[in-house]
Amino acid sequence: MSDVLLSVILTADDKEESANNTLSFFQRIMPQAEVLLISQGKSICEKRNIGLKKATGKYVCFPNPKDEFEENYLSRLLYAIEPRKEGKPIADALGKGIKKDVDLGCVGYVSDVGEESPETNERVLSEEDMLCRLFYTEHDQGMVWNKVFRRDLIAGFHLTFREDLTSEYDRLFLTEYLLHCDYVRMVPERVCHHFFSDLDEWDPSGLEAYDAMHKALKHYEDARWLCGQNMALQELTLFATMLEDEEAPRGAYKKSPLRKFARQAKKLQFVPYDEEDTRLFKKMIFYGFTGKY
Repeated sequence: MSDVLLSVILTADDKEESANNTLSFFQRIMPQAEVLLISQGKSICEKRNIGLKKATGKYVCFPNPKDEFEENYLSRLLYAIEPRKEGKPIADALGKGIKKDVDLGCVGYVSDVGEESPETNERVLSEEDMLCRLFYTEHDQGMVWNKVFRRDLIAGFHLTFREDLTSEYDRLFLTEYLLHCDYVRMVPERVCHHFFSDLDEWDPSGLEAYDAMHKALKHYEDARWLCGQNMALQELTLFATMLEDEEAPRGAYKKSPLRKFARQAKKLQFVPYDEEDTRLFKKMIFYGFTGKY
């Protein structure tokens, strides 16, 4: 059995200087951690999967080398997931004092949380509560860079990052991981400042991820509904981008990957924000069945 407590998996291109700097940073702030810099592989997902095969730590995390980290980033991740042996019990979402071992540790949010928000409290959540949080529009938790995982759980259920996806692969991995969890510890302190890269406006692979999540959540009604809302909104965004493409020749999108999902959109029980969304949603479904737009 390995004595390594934490494996840190970094992905990088061969000449990516930021990854080497992040590698050195993590080795300095926690010399006992196993820090793996993976450059082989075509995509982030393939590189992470290679890293998982090499990792030996009890826990594993996937920071983005382009992000900025506080000095206590790794120590706070471990604090979030390691069993509590002493001290005051942590309150759960209902305010009940519990001190439970957890399967996932989560530290901070994409943006700062207001002082009056209940999100400023350290809490232990059920897996169903956390599944819903993957699809919140505010304080979204559909990313892996602020989380730490049990490697034995990943290996035991043969979990991997889907290598055919170019977007939403974090959210899908988290969904599949949480299906095997009992509890999640939320620590509100923000110790990672995320770098958002420019996204391709036309990337339907995210719909494949949402479709897989929607199917996986069949026993979690609330999370499944929220997932469906996000999926429908992403479909509408792609459809609107398609309509604005004035340079595309007539019929260019007749066989696009979006059509398959547009035909099934009614099953998502989408609740439009306004009349414009309602109009666009109906037009998208028509496109799904006819290919006309």
